[in-house]
Parts: sequence; C-alpha cells; structure tokens
Amino acid sequence: MTSPVEASTARALRRLLADARQGGQCHDSPGRRDFLAGLEFLIPELMAAEPDGWPRGLALDGILPEACTAVDDGRVVVRGMAILLGGAHDQRLSPVFANMRIAASVDAFKGYHVLFGERDGHGELRSYPLGTVIAPADVSSIEWMFHAVRRPVKKR
Repeated sequence: MTSPVEASTARALRRLLADARQGGQCHDSPGRRDFLAGLEFLIPELMAAEPDGWPRGLALDGILPEACTAVDDGRVVVRGMAILLGGAHDQRLSPVFANMRIAASVDAFKGYHVLFGERDGHGELRSYPLGTVIAPADVSSIEWMFHAVRRPVKKR
C-alpha cells in the first residue's frame, strides 16, 4: 500500500519530470523543490521499513543536490547532501543518493534505490558540519549506512 508521503512525493516527481528534458539536469524550480521536500520525509519512512531501521530522533531538514538528473521517462537520479536534525547530528550534513522511477498511472514509485548516510570507521553515522564543502564522491566509494530498494528501477 502506498503511504501518503510516497504518493505526494511521486506526484511532485511527475510534475518535475514533465518540465525536465530527458537526460538533462533538473534545474532549480518549484517542481524540483517540491520533490526534494518530499524526499525529506520519504527517506526516513523508507529506511524505517528496512532491517537496520532509522535512528529514533533523527530527521531531515533539506536536501542539497549536487546533481538531479531526469535520466529517462519516469526516472530521476539525485546525488547530494542532506541536512540532519537531531541528537549529535543536529544541523550537520550526510550524503544521499536516490535513483527513483514513478509508476506509469498511479502516484507511487515503481522502483527505487535509495542510499543514505556514510558509515564511519566505528560503524556509526558520520556527519559533517553545516557549510562544509565536500568534494562529490563516487556513490560506489561511500560505505552507506542505510539503504532501501524496491525493484525494478531500470527501464525495461
């Protein structure tokens, strides 16, 4: 069953992709801002359903995309940093990656691969001070703390 957060975020992605050039960057726009705002709530929801869970008391307060690409019809890839709220990570940054495909006729995701947070050398969530400039990392070079997958993501 699709949650209200997923449905709202999927609608925002549908609007974003309607205005984006396939294979191109999704530049700052109301549609992109709505989609990223939806991800702030959707990412913790997706991670909470996974075996590793989502840390109690941790929330997101914004996503700062390094890249947001309309890959093909119905799919977007976002890579960047998220602003964390809560505990020792309050107002700090952590990496995020989302590869998401919307369903053709309903407000839901057909598939997604979402990665969040970098694991430090002790197996804990690493975060960086707000305002830190971090060189874009290759997604495969990060030891991700949380992940959520719903197949399929790739176009068939």
